[in-house]
Order: sequence, then structure tokens, then C-alpha cells
Amino acid sequence: MGASHASGPVSATEVTVRCHQENRSLVAAGTFQLILWVATVALAARFVEGRDHDARLPLWLVALWGIAFGIYLWSVIAIQRRAASGGAGHALLRWILCFAILFRMVLWWSPPVLETDFHRYLWDGRVLLEGVNPCRYSPAEVESASAGMEADARGRLVRLLNCEPEVKRIFDRIEHRTVPSLYPPLSQAVFGAAAWVTPEHWPVIAQVRTLKAVLLGFDLATILLVVALLRELGLPPSLVVAYAWCPLVLKEFANSGHHDSIAVCLTTATLWLLLRAVRAREADGTRVPTWVWHVGAACAWAAAVLAKLYPLVLAPLLLVWWWRKVRWGVAWLLALSCGTALAGYALMPGGLPEVGSGNTTQGLGEFFRRWEMNDLLFSVVYENLKPPWADGRPSPWYAVTPVAVRDWVVSSVSLPGVNVPFRLAQIVMATVFGGIVLRLVLVRWPTEDRVALLQRSFLCLGWLWFLSATQNPWYWTWALPLVVLVRSPWLLVSGFALLYYLRFWFAGLSLPPPGGGDVANGARWFDEVFVWLEHGPVLALLAWHRWGRGRFTNGQ
Repeated sequence: MGASHASGPVSATEVTVRCHQENRSLVAAGTFQLILWVATVALAARFVEGRDHDARLPLWLVALWGIAFGIYLWSVIAIQRRAASGGAGHALLRWILCFAILFRMVLWWSPPVLETDFHRYLWDGRVLLEGVNPCRYSPAEVESASAGMEADARGRLVRLLNCEPEVKRIFDRIEHRTVPSLYPPLSQAVFGAAAWVTPEHWPVIAQVRTLKAVLLGFDLATILLVVALLRELGLPPSLVVAYAWCPLVLKEFANSGHHDSIAVCLTTATLWLLLRAVRAREADGTRVPTWVWHVGAACAWAAAVLAKLYPLVLAPLLLVWWWRKVRWGVAWLLALSCGTALAGYALMPGGLPEVGSGNTTQGLGEFFRRWEMNDLLFSVVYENLKPPWADGRPSPWYAVTPVAVRDWVVSSVSLPGVNVPFRLAQIVMATVFGGIVLRLVLVRWPTEDRVALLQRSFLCLGWLWFLSATQNPWYWTWALPLVVLVRSPWLLVSGFALLYYLRFWFAGLSLPPPGGGDVANGARWFDEVFVWLEHGPVLALLAWHRWGRGRFTNGQ
């Protein structure tokens, strides 16, 4: 009895000491990662737009980010283990949030590296302030216009360029100049708000920092929403580290300033409001009626679509969820979402896009017709449908379909002005994705369905990324707020996605094309060979976990 009585305080002391040691380890991990982001800022200062820079800079940056990802992965796994033992407390959460803010503040100050999209954002904001829809005219059309075109909105934009050298400098750096903007109304409104608070004569870097500060506000709100989601599920809020410390999130939002942070925030808000509705229904005497939370979720979802179109893929899941909770009330919620989205477009200069006009929808149409980047699964399908002479270059090594078959596919479908193999590849991948979504919707929902809703939402967004023709690394941030709720292979995606930036290094190399030829093309080595190292290992692990470890709907 005496020995047993004496062992109690000793055990409690050991637990306390272990918690302090783990806290110190986490602080050390955060400090090391902070040092790596400071080093990133130092390298970022060596990128001067319009001038040549050391071609090895992308290699050094990816090396730094790879180390940061290793520290991040260790931190997530350590906190998951600590949470499983019940040792993740409020002190740990405070450290995580403090470092998350520090990381972002350091990167916010730095100029974007290996990125140019922010020029389009800044220009779109100025165009909107002129009362012109940014989706109406491409930069090339503005360039060809005359300032004397009083009746034409392009004339106002030309005069804007002529008034301020800094605005002209931004305009001259926009890429894809023949394509109008494709960003939806809410994103355009955010760009306009940032432009409204930023004088036109400010240096470009000051305008970039203002825009990034606005977009970072949404990123920080997402962190708080993830904490709220974890608390709703009864999970330790310190698991937010999986999003808050993720190097991909930090690079794409705090440094690059991608506008996806708006839709990520609003989509996370939608899911949190749905979980709050469940609690309101189950609790007695709640102050806020259940229908208020559902209405808020419907409006948040519509706002997310008005920021970026990808939340539309969650429609089947959300509609089934609402049907299970409110039955025929789903019709009213769907009508509210559609009405909110239409109102957002109607408030844009020029009102709703004209059907078939090809004006304000031209940029989006160009994206879906021909954009392809950093893809693997889509490329395999596309290259096995496309004749080797379709674009003047030989087929990659993984195009194994006989040339006669590929030639027959193209010749048998006559669609003038349409890239038939590309469209067929889109149909194939859309069919596969539709099957995944259908299974996620129809497979039996558990009694405790809140976690299932979040896991299935993650899988929709995760497989959308892997099956798309355009796998820009910042698109993976769409799923990251929910990554802590699924199996561990998904955690690796954000680290491997950072390998995309090695493409800038490959582009500077003089290499014979893979498969033969005399033309030096390092970028093709990335697109046809290295991309398999970026996506292949994660897909292999996911396949093993899917068929060898458990059920599909448990986050496999």
C-alpha cells in the first residue's frame, strides 16, 4: 500500500516533466522552421523582376522548404501522439498559434518568389475601381486600345496606365496577356478593396504587401476555423498545426499571396456552420435556432464559390447532408445558395455574363479548354489519346497506345476548333471523379456523421486535385484544413507538391528531350519524368492504404 501510495506523485511528476520536454521540443521545431523562413526571405531578396538571377535559386529554395517540411511532419506526428495520450493542452496551442503568426509575418514582408499571379490581382483591382469588369478585356486588348476612346471602357484603362508609372509597371508584368481575368466576383471585390486602400503611386512591392495582408487575413481566419472544427469534434485544438505550420500554405499564401485563401476560409466556414447546426439541434435551450446555422452555411458556401469555383464539387455531399438533416428544407437552402451566387455576379460591372457572348467568361473558358500543368494521371490519359504529331513533338515514354489507335480517335470525332484528345481526357477524368464522389455520397453514413462529412469533403477535394489537368501546388491548399482528419499518406502531398518549383531549375538546364531528339529542353524532363517522382510515391502509398489497410470512407 505504501509503495503504491508513493508511486502516485512520482508518476504525475514524470508526466509533467514529459509535457514540458515536449513543449520545449515543439518550440525548438518552431524556431528551426522560423530560421528557414528567414533564410527564404533572404533568398527572395535576390529575385529582381526583369533581371536574370542565379538559376540555382529554385534549387536552394526547394531544399530549404524540404527541410521545413521535415520539421513540420515531425511536429504533426508528435502532436498527434501527444493528443492520443491526452497530453495536448492550451499551452501547446498558444505556441502553435504564436509561431504560425511569426512565420506568416516574416514571409508577408518578402517579395513573392517564383510567382507572377499577383500582378493580375493588382491590375484587376485597379480595373474594378474604374468601373470595368476585369473579365471583360484582356491586357492585350487594353494595349491595342487608344486613350481617346471616350465611349469605350478600354479608353479609361489606357488613361489609367498613362497616369501612374507603377500601375503601368504592374500591367507590363502580367502573364497570359491575351486571356481576360477568370477570377469570380468575390475575389475581384477583395482585389478592388486592396486597391482602394493603396495609393496608385505606391511602389509595386508596397502594393503587393497590402494585397497580401488582406489575403492573409483570410488565412488566419482559416486557422481559427480549424481550431473551432476540432473543438466541435472533441479533438485537441493543437492538431491545427497540420494547417497552421504547413510549408505549402505558408509559401502560397504568406509569400506568393494566392487568392485561394479566400475560398479556403469560406469553405472551412461552411463546414463549421454545418457542425454547429448539428449541435444546435441536439442541445436543449440553445440561443441560436438550427435553421440560422444552416442558412449561414448556405450563404458561406455560395460566397466560397464566388471566390473560386472549386467548392462546387462539394454540392453532392452538402445536398445529401442537408437532406438527412432538414429533408425538403434542402430546396430552400439550395435556392438561397444559387440566389446569393447570382447576386454576386449581378453586382459586377455589366451585370450577369451574357450567355454565349464569350466576353466575361472567355478567361474561364480558356482555362478549361487548354490549361495543363504539373499533372500526372491526366497526362497519362491525354498522351495516350493524342497523336505524336498533334503539337509537333514526340510522345512521352508513357504513351503506349498504338499510333494508329490514337489517330483513329482524332479522325473519328470532328469538332472544329476543339482539341479532341484533351476533351476526351477531361471526360474520362470527370467520369472517374464522378464515381468517387458518388460513392462518397451513397456509402452508408455512420451515426456520428460529423467526422464523416469532413473526411468525405477532404476526399472530394483531394481527388479533384489528383485528377485535374492543372495541379498547381497552391490548389492543394483547398483540402489542407481537413488533412489532419484522414490517413497519414495525405500529409505527404503538401511536401511533394513543393517539388513543382524545381521546374524553374529544370527549365534552365540544357538537356536532350526525354525519348530522344536534338532540341535541349529541361522543362520537358520535369513534365514527363520528374513529375512521376512528385506524384507517384504518394499515389502508391494511397493505393496501398486503400486496398491493403482499410475502408475507403475512413480517409483512405
